[in-house]
Amino acid sequence: FAEWVMIVLSVGVTGAAGLVIRERAEGGEGSSFGALAPLDAVPKALRRKLSAFDAGVARCVLGLGLKGDSQGEEIVFASRYGNMEVTLALLDALVARDLLSPAKFSASVHNAAVGLASQITGNRRSHTALAAGADTMA
Repeated sequence: FAEWVMIVLSVGVTGAAGLVIRERAEGGEGSSFGALAPLDAVPKALRRKLSAFDAGVARCVLGLGLKGDSQGEEIVFASRYGNMEVTLALLDALVARDLLSPAKFSASVHNAAVGLASQITGNRRSHTALAAGADTMA
């Protein structure tokens, strides 16, 4: 006997925010859409420590207004490459045969930025991190 299981999902989007970050040499921040919070919404003490990528993700999550008491709202985070600044620093260390920083390594995983943003907002709902190359936005 073959058993068939059909799962029907009902999905709704309650908000969206996005930011294109350009290299500093190209003038910094690019375009944005949706519910993007201003940079000063990120706590000042954290702003100095975050990379441009991490601060951008935090601005997106803050703009969506998800807090620890949000009911049933989950984050779907999509980034074509993730935090390339941290990844390239780790690759440079490998080439130089230096020791790798455990802190940088943990920041290089694809869902690290959205996890950090969830900590900043106190959002305890789950999140999913996606990367699909050129098709990530779709």
